[in-house]
Amino acid sequence: MPNANRNRGDYLERSTKAALEAGGWWAIRAAGSLGEADVVAMRNGMATLLIACKTNGKLPPAERAALIAASTRAGARPLMATRSKRGYVDLALVLHDGVRPYGAPLKVPPRTTTNPCPECGPTVHEGGPGKCECECHDD
Repeated sequence: MPNANRNRGDYLERSTKAALEAGGWWAIRAAGSLGEADVVAMRNGMATLLIACKTNGKLPPAERAALIAASTRAGARPLMATRSKRGYVDLALVLHDGVRPYGAPLKVPPRTTTNPCPECGPTVHEGGPGKCECECHDD
């Protein structure tokens, strides 16, 4: 049976990655790494971001210290991602004594699925199966 907390955490990690990529960042999810950061994001001319995703919005002191230490070693900015309202990811700067909001909430883009079109091959479809947007045939 799937672990509901794990599923929520995985979803927050994927949402954070997608929201950053929609904003022009290159992001990678460190799924299952059990390390300090769940998502690492880079963008030309900007500080690298090491992001811990927390569904409950709380970063325990030991994890906070480990994230700050890893960020210092990497020359990165330590952040925590959480979700306060549906469709958005909130980022907070991680400090030794807590967290502080970091910018405006990021809008999470709609999910897309890749389904093979029977007539044109692999195509990205908005809205799931059976919603082919190819112009080569009527759906």
